[in-house]
Amino acid sequence: MNQEKNNSEKEIRRSAKMEIIYRITLEDGTVEERIANIDVPGRGDMDFSSIEGVKRSFAAYEEATIEAGNRLREEIANDHMREASKKKTGRKE
Repeated sequence: MNQEKNNSEKEIRRSAKMEIIYRITLEDGTVEERIANIDVPGRGDMDFSSIEGVKRSFAAYEEATIEAGNRLREEIANDHMREASKKKTGRKE
């Protein structure tokens, strides 16, 4: 049964696209923006045959958006760390 569940989770197709935009406006008015385009299940890919199917389908959305959000936050954090390092190094020289 557990194996069946794992196999059916893997079978959810992701034929639709979702765009996630992180936009940060800094105190000086500078706007930083990161965009991630991710694959998500389309309407035809959703499993509405049971409550478990619906949960699996929406879990695929959640998983994709969490992964993309984590990736975007990591990019933003790394950029800020690089900028802070440049400024710190520039002051010492």
